[in-house]
Amino acid sequence: MSRRDDGEESPFGEVISSYDDKQAVEDGVLANVSGMGLKAPNGKEVNRITSSIRNMVAMGRRGMEIFDLNKLEELVAACTREDNGWFIGEHEDQKLWLVDNEVDGYTLMLPEDY
Repeated sequence: MSRRDDGEESPFGEVISSYDDKQAVEDGVLANVSGMGLKAPNGKEVNRITSSIRNMVAMGRRGMEIFDLNKLEELVAACTREDNGWFIGEHEDQKLWLVDNEVDGYTLMLPEDY
């Protein structure tokens, strides 16, 4: 065992590698949708979407970050059932999750993105 930054022992040993939100946005794995007014059922902001969701709501060429806001709102609104702090739902036979993220919001994703 090794010690974590807070002094507690970690059963998993030392961190070998980490991948944070900033890297995921830069790599295109996540898209930043902060400020678009998307809210989870509890009022907390939905501020990230995965590349799978991006492909579902993208308008125009990739890289322009133009999204169909109405479609995004529909997808977020479909996530109504709370399950251990996450929200889950379904839209047009597609399962969806709203998952807590490290930037004080939720990430909208497909289960296979997890």
